[in-house]
Amino acid sequence: MSLKKDLRCPHCEGREVWHIAEMHERGEAGVLERPIQPLNVVLQERFFKLYSGTGTFETYICKGCGFTEWYAHGLDELHADEKHGVRLLDGRAAEDGPYR
Repeated sequence: MSLKKDLRCPHCEGREVWHIAEMHERGEAGVLERPIQPLNVVLQERFFKLYSGTGTFETYICKGCGFTEWYAHGLDELHADEKHGVRLLDGRAAEDGPYR
């Protein structure tokens, strides 16, 4: 059961679900053009001390109990960054198991 797919909470079975298409956060102080901006999945260094955001979040929230499902979008530009804990896990290798 999923809030997004079934519009039913897997914890309390509530049927009223908030949908926030894009989560936001406040921009940097003094930046008038973007006082709020999308909450990025990750900030990655592009040039010396300059960062850019990759991806955005969509959420579904149960009105009754607050259970929340987060979904990430726009990850085409995401790349591994082991130093900052960003890595791609490949579950397909685990499914295959050892060759016999």
